[in-house]
Amino acid sequence: MIYVKPKKIDFVLNNYIKFDTQKVILPLILVQYLTLCPKYRVCCNFATPFSLKINIFLCLLTSVIFFAYCCSFFKILFEFRTLFKGYTVYVLGLQYLLFAVSYICNNVMIVKQSEINVKLLTKLQLIRNINSVDKCADRGSIVINWIFSSGLILSYLIISYVQVVYTPTPCSMMILSVIVIMPLDVSIIYAALITKLLSKEIVTWNCQLKCTFKFNANSSEDMNMQNSKWRSILNGYFTIVDAYYLCEKIIAVPIINYVMITFLQYIMNIQIIIDVRIQSINGVIVLCVLWTSKNAFLLVLICYECEYAYITLKNAQVMCLMIPHKDNLSDFARDVCRQLQQEGKRVQQAVSALDLFVVNARLLLHFLSVVATYAVVILQFNFL
Repeated sequence: MIYVKPKKIDFVLNNYIKFDTQKVILPLILVQYLTLCPKYRVCCNFATPFSLKINIFLCLLTSVIFFAYCCSFFKILFEFRTLFKGYTVYVLGLQYLLFAVSYICNNVMIVKQSEINVKLLTKLQLIRNINSVDKCADRGSIVINWIFSSGLILSYLIISYVQVVYTPTPCSMMILSVIVIMPLDVSIIYAALITKLLSKEIVTWNCQLKCTFKFNANSSEDMNMQNSKWRSILNGYFTIVDAYYLCEKIIAVPIINYVMITFLQYIMNIQIIIDVRIQSINGVIVLCVLWTSKNAFLLVLICYECEYAYITLKNAQVMCLMIPHKDNLSDFARDVCRQLQQEGKRVQQAVSALDLFVVNARLLLHFLSVVATYAVVILQFNFL
């Protein structure tokens, strides 16, 4: 008897993505392919992780880009030694090295979390099916996704222009720097906008819960129809909680990487501005300000979206606590509300980065306080 290895047909068939959802995530997919860091593929309305051959190809491409970047990096350091004085050349070298390390870490996590990203997209599609989202409700999300994706590309065009015109950076090094640095920003924007989409679905689910309660309390339809609606509400909440934890998984490593890179870049930019200000190289100062502004905006964006997703989920839990105490509620509906309360206990805190820190508004305050502390230390070393 010949043994035939079974194929993952069930996995593929469960990953059906409707065309409306594909239009929402289209800007995010395009910018991923543009930066050579795709997380999955959507082909024939099915989302699937990349095969082993494609993953090997992406790893080889990452290695080639990393090798070319390192070669250009060492070459440009020797050129900068004759232009800059003091610690600037060493700070610039450390900055370029951090970019290379973050590029490797980001691409490794993209390959490793490919199935998690597909599962998250599938969960979002299930939630949208339960909430019965119409096309008009997606227009805002589509516009926002296009604005952020286009804005990221535009910001890099401006930074590249300043870097080539006002600093002694060769075009080859500039192109390699964009290829190396941009994927991490794309990962942060993708995580933020996917979390924003989840928050929107949680708000829609919460409205459906209110409508279901008001309709069933004043409705004379048969009990089976009412139970079916409450069962749909329960399944939707289970899917929302699962999607919330999948969002936490895809956010954890990129946000840790981004916070570390941003912090070190801020500290190094302060030292660079001090050195080049003495030498009157204003183009480098403008470049440092642009990088700092871009990183600050993306950090605020991801913290805001994670905080808002947690707040909307807690608001849904409050509704689940209030409804069982209402009158004119069937026993099945009360049982559903109890299950919703038990499931809500799984969500105890906002999105955390591998339990190192919580991604919310407080992270920005802690980050600024640490940056300010080290900035004072750097100023003391230079002027005292």
